[in-house]
Amino acid sequence: RLAGWQGHPGGDFGGGDEGAGGGGAGQCGENAGQPGNQGGDGGHGIYCEIEGTKIAYGGGGGGGVRDTSRRRGLGGVGGGGHGGNDSLGSVNYPASTTNAAQNGKDNTGGGGGGGGYNGGSSSIIGATGGSGVLIIRYKYT
Repeated sequence: RLAGWQGHPGGDFGGGDEGAGGGGAGQCGENAGQPGNQGGDGGHGIYCEIEGTKIAYGGGGGGGVRDTSRRRGLGGVGGGGHGGNDSLGSVNYPASTTNAAQNGKDNTGGGGGGGGYNGGSSSIIGATGGSGVLIIRYKYT
């Protein structure tokens, strides 16, 4: 049993062309290749309510895939970035129309998406995780 913001494990690796999704604060990452030749989606984070507004934190990054014929894994709710497909670079959150791996959303602690692969280089680049946030609550009297 997990306690607090410990996080959950990522999914299981697929057959070599798809990456698994990263675990989020509230849910495990999805296995690679489920249901077909696609990257695993990142696990969802958890919601925190501050001053009446619910905000999700700690989403897992999506798994990268080998080429554009496969669906890249989607980032989990809570700032997780999408995985890449057929790309060697990374882009900033929110979702981009490019195939690059997506960085996690800043101030959420969301995980970065896994790198895609196009066969043109040995330096496959995954995206970076989003910065975290520190929230201090105190009672005003």
